[in-house]
Amino acid sequence: MPTSSPKLTRALLAGAFIAGSAIVPGGFAHAAGEYLTLSSYSGSAGSVIQVGGGNFAPNAAISIYSGTAAVNTVAATADASGNFGPIAYTVPIVGTGGLPINAVAGIETAGNSFYVQPLFPTLTLSTGSANPYSSFTASASGFLAYENVKVALAGTVIQVKADSQGALSDVSLTVPNVPAGTQTVTAAGQISGATATGYLYVNGFYPSVSPSSYYLLPGQTLSFNGSGFANGETVDVAQLDGTTATAAGSFVVASDGSFKAAGSVTIPYSLAGKFANYSLTGETSKAGAITGATVGQFFANVSPSAFYIMPGASESFSGTGFAAGETITVTSGTNSKVLGTITADITGSFKAAGALTIPFSAAGTTPTYHFAGSQSLTTTDVSVTVGQLFPQISPSGYYLMPGEPLTFSGSGFAPGETVAVTQGQDAAVLETLTADEMGVFTDAGTLTVPFNYAGTSPTYHFLGSLSLSKSDLQLTVGQLQPELSPSSYYLLPGSKFSATATGFAIGEKVDLTIGGTALETAKVGEMGNVDFTDLTFPTSTKASLDLVATGETSLATSTVSVSVGQYFPFASSSSYYAQPGTKVTISGGGFAPNDNVILTLGAADATVTDTTDEMGNLKPVTVSVPNATGPSNQVNIVISSIGASPVTVGLTLAPFMTQLSPSTYYATPGTSVTLSGSGFLPGEMVNLIQDKIALGNATADLKGAVSFTQILPFAATSATYTATGVTTATPSTVTIGLSAFNAGLTLSAYYAQGGSAETISGAGYVPGESVVVTWDGAAVSTITADTMGNFSLPTTVPYADGGNKKVVATGSTSMATASTTFTQATIYVSLQLGSYAGAPGTAVTFVGTGYMPGETVDITTDRITGIVAHFKADSSGSFTDSSYIVPVSFTPGTLGLTATGEHSLNAQSITYYVTGA
Repeated sequence: MPTSSPKLTRALLAGAFIAGSAIVPGGFAHAAGEYLTLSSYSGSAGSVIQVGGGNFAPNAAISIYSGTAAVNTVAATADASGNFGPIAYTVPIVGTGGLPINAVAGIETAGNSFYVQPLFPTLTLSTGSANPYSSFTASASGFLAYENVKVALAGTVIQVKADSQGALSDVSLTVPNVPAGTQTVTAAGQISGATATGYLYVNGFYPSVSPSSYYLLPGQTLSFNGSGFANGETVDVAQLDGTTATAAGSFVVASDGSFKAAGSVTIPYSLAGKFANYSLTGETSKAGAITGATVGQFFANVSPSAFYIMPGASESFSGTGFAAGETITVTSGTNSKVLGTITADITGSFKAAGALTIPFSAAGTTPTYHFAGSQSLTTTDVSVTVGQLFPQISPSGYYLMPGEPLTFSGSGFAPGETVAVTQGQDAAVLETLTADEMGVFTDAGTLTVPFNYAGTSPTYHFLGSLSLSKSDLQLTVGQLQPELSPSSYYLLPGSKFSATATGFAIGEKVDLTIGGTALETAKVGEMGNVDFTDLTFPTSTKASLDLVATGETSLATSTVSVSVGQYFPFASSSSYYAQPGTKVTISGGGFAPNDNVILTLGAADATVTDTTDEMGNLKPVTVSVPNATGPSNQVNIVISSIGASPVTVGLTLAPFMTQLSPSTYYATPGTSVTLSGSGFLPGEMVNLIQDKIALGNATADLKGAVSFTQILPFAATSATYTATGVTTATPSTVTIGLSAFNAGLTLSAYYAQGGSAETISGAGYVPGESVVVTWDGAAVSTITADTMGNFSLPTTVPYADGGNKKVVATGSTSMATASTTFTQATIYVSLQLGSYAGAPGTAVTFVGTGYMPGETVDITTDRITGIVAHFKADSSGSFTDSSYIVPVSFTPGTLGLTATGEHSLNAQSITYYVTGA
């Protein structure tokens, strides 16, 4: 074959690639074909490798890329021999596995494969545990170089860029305020998607607080010592009064969450004699503790300048036991009006102060004066006996006839006061009399005895305007003697009659009544007579009626008795056997004509009225059959009228068969049940009671059915319900059994020292009820059970002597009670002296160990009363203190010394010998 030029050879072999003895379409003919080599055939995504190749056309422009699409394309140029490289190539960010890498120059191609390895980053924390709001650092490695990595903790995310080695160094994180427990810290590469995980345990806050003093008087200052709050946070102080908290100040704790003599508050006077409770709550940690102190009180005493005093005299007072310089208000009895004020001196006392004038209105009484301190709120009372005046009255005559004049003489009143004269129960003043300078008046006032006083003994009342002293005087008034005569002394109801009266006052009006009912009024003539004509005799069931004439002016009366004629009525019923509530018709006759008739249905308060006709017959009347009021099934309908004796119609009652059924016969207290009743009278009211307690009522429907919905009671083993119809009066009873609550109580620790953190957990209570928790008989807290009837109460172990303490939790609704026993650890302390003898004036060195960290130790002696020194134990519970000096007044001999820790409560006694001076 003739030799051809390279250009002709390319044209002839375009579209064919010779690899050995094979021809590959689309390639360029070379002895061994195009090729591509890699400096490394595996590594992570984003890593940089060196690529090279050969057997391309001389000086060809070559594109190097990854995958089937052109990713991370890099340009290269072949040299005169068709070779290129090595050149840097960055592996693209792709998933793990094989990655094709191609070199292409026109129709010439070469390829190779790179294996992308997965990333396995690691995360390291500077600490395994930390408090909320504290900081720590995190470091990581194994990410892509320079990729962004998000570090997350409990919702807080920080984005940091990895270095050239794919590492993170000292990334600072702040612990959020989350519940105690393990939190996950994650670092996630934003390009590689690789994730590393670390774990951090977040500690909880368990603050402990104590007061600067456990006993104070009102007005003194109380501060607090404590620890366990968030570093440097602000703590709010609030005074507790039941469920009410009042802000009392705030302070900032130290960097370790502790504080001493902080948050000073002034004890209000309103807490005298009470226990002052204060809560301390961290604004950042939200953790809190409660502490307090006993507040002393004042005991006031007041005495008057005189315990017996006359009206108008001046009274003053002396007292002790109030607050220094406070204002004292004076009131009397139940009247809140302030009568005066007194200012106590620096000792809380006063003498001959608050002068008051005793009013005349207090004569003959023993008023009580109340003294109340404005600051101490202490109160005391003192009673004073007030003398009184004893006035005497005499009339112009003790026996008078109506119309005669009446005057009075008197003595024993206040000088110059006016005296009001009233009579009987009438408050109207009839006359005003004036006493002279001796409290006397003679033949004063002129009254006329009224006619309506005839035959009475009126009492006149005399009241002094200043002294308010009283005196009563009773007189006897004569009376007229009238007489009354009727036209007949025996009359039938409805018949006509007349009457004549004599002996009344001339010209006065006379009222005529019979059996208490008015008949007529007429005026007395000049002869003292009065006539009544055309009178109708009323109907009555009585055998006789009183006919009474009464003078309107003289009030004189005359009475005669008139016999009443009788009618003999009868009655019948349309049915004599019926159920209560059904209708029957009553008929009858033999009554007085046009008489009013009353039908009484069983009970006396159920009545129906009717009127007889001209013949005395009862018009038929339909009534509802009433229920029987007694155990019998009989009921009577009594028909009565004024003119006839009562008539009785007896009915036999058909019984009602009532029944009450519950939706369940056994359930837990607090469960809602439905009580269904049947067999009642349609439309009647049905009352429901439970174990003798009225619960309400409902109205039976047209079928006599009724329904009640009730909540089963607590603190019982069963509940008995009774439904009784108001009309049928037939009870139906059903009993529902009640299951018991089985409450349980557990502690997070059953043995610890006072002040230790403790969690009290309970179960088996009513969901949502309040549970009262006590520790060794003292109230700890009241907590609300959750929807499952459980609760968890974080608290601290109270300071107390060692031994077993009973913890009790009682449900306020269910009364379910659970208890358990906690063993209080005894604090064992040791006390020594630096020297056991010394002269008066010598400092005694106390060396103590085993006490509670930071507690106050009080030193007392057997020679004087009270605390002689205070020591403060350090954080290890030890102290060495020489502040106590033996008084120079002490004589030689033994000196008993006792040290008592405020929390350890373990008193230690030791003997020191006082030598001669």
